[in-house]
Amino acid sequence: MRFGTERPITRSIFHASRTRIVRPTGALRSNIMGELTDKIKGNVNEAIGKIKQNSSDAETQAEGKAQELKGKAQQAVGKVKGALGDDI
Repeated sequence: MRFGTERPITRSIFHASRTRIVRPTGALRSNIMGELTDKIKGNVNEAIGKIKQNSSDAETQAEGKAQELKGKAQQAVGKVKGALGDDI
């Protein structure tokens, strides 16, 4: 390899001689989708947890409380991802 000749870090899976460009917009897009996904999953887990807490079975009520807390934690993670934005 000659000095001064830089080779790209990533290569295409299909053709070893061709290269592909990694675009930073993809990372930003996945960050936004990760934020939205965490918030949605958090809302779903919180709702299911609240439904389980209305059960007459004590074990199911405990599972519901745990699932509700898990949902709140997922929502918090989504909010943090949104607040950090491009920094992560």
